[in-house]
Amino acid sequence: ADLDTVLTMHAQGKLPAFSRLIQEGAYGRLVPLRPCAAAVTRTSLVTGMLPYRHGVRTAEARSVFGGGTWLGVVPPGIGFDVLLSPVLARRTLGVSDRSVPALWEIATRMGGTGEAAGWDTDLDRPGPSWPGAVAPGPAWMADLLDPDVLRPGDAESRALVAEIAAAAGADEEVAEVMRRVEGQGGQGIAAFSFPGLDRVAHVFLRYARPAEFGNVTGREIELYGPVLERYYRRVDGIVRAALQPGRRDTLVFVTSTHGIEPMALGFRILKELTGGRPWSGVHDSGRGGFLLAHGPNVRRGHLFGKGSITDVAPTALYALGLPVARDSDGAILTGIFSEAYTASHPVTVIGTYGEPR
Repeated sequence: ADLDTVLTMHAQGKLPAFSRLIQEGAYGRLVPLRPCAAAVTRTSLVTGMLPYRHGVRTAEARSVFGGGTWLGVVPPGIGFDVLLSPVLARRTLGVSDRSVPALWEIATRMGGTGEAAGWDTDLDRPGPSWPGAVAPGPAWMADLLDPDVLRPGDAESRALVAEIAAAAGADEEVAEVMRRVEGQGGQGIAAFSFPGLDRVAHVFLRYARPAEFGNVTGREIELYGPVLERYYRRVDGIVRAALQPGRRDTLVFVTSTHGIEPMALGFRILKELTGGRPWSGVHDSGRGGFLLAHGPNVRRGHLFGKGSITDVAPTALYALGLPVARDSDGAILTGIFSEAYTASHPVTVIGTYGEPR
């Protein structure tokens, strides 16, 4: 998700839940890690540690001749995977491959509650990205797609519909978990990752920002131009559910580890020639993410400036009144809290919440 897009749609009155976050809470930009591999950035977000510390340093691990040490980092620019493909075994990595505890695990260790869902669902991976993808249903058809798109058409139209189905289906699975745990009481952390917007931005950025691509037809703009904006509205509905009136004592963080930008022309041509996935948006250069916070003791309408994605975890622990680990690579974003709160809640520390496995 891109903060500039959020702020623009907020100014246009199109994102009421995000508008509440901005007007009643604090927000700012987050510096991501590069490259923005989902497994790596998400793990840093929920652990507060850099990749060499939490153990997830790449989206895939490799092993030569199927044995020995799995390689998390390989030399760039020499075609490592191609050269060794006959003897190379590969496996995908995710947040669950971390060697240190995540926020929800820390919360349970300290006597609270911890819930999580969606963190290992990576729609950036090649091949069938979401095994639960189903045919589009009436719950989201009218909100996301022009009726003309859903009529029997060419293979390209069907492929684009399938992209949205994969994104919406993956997000709906996580939303079901969120609805199931929303009535639980007690102090703790519930952390949910919704991967659908990333997939939609990858595919539909060219239709949402046609001037930056140049080869988008008027018909394509008419059919697919609104899709990305409509998906932001879909995410806004998820945020609205987290801001229900009965949750006055709940601190809500809405965060993105990175933004999106147009794919370079040369890579777009290469993908078309090689039959690659229909992507037009990428996040290779590390366009910044964001954090929006809402809840008790949060400054109202405050722009806290800039932080790191590793700052989110220690900030959440501080808000819960839990110690911050000395071995964390992040810092507390005290700027999101009121001065009265920070003055009356000194920081406590602990050596570590767990040595790496």
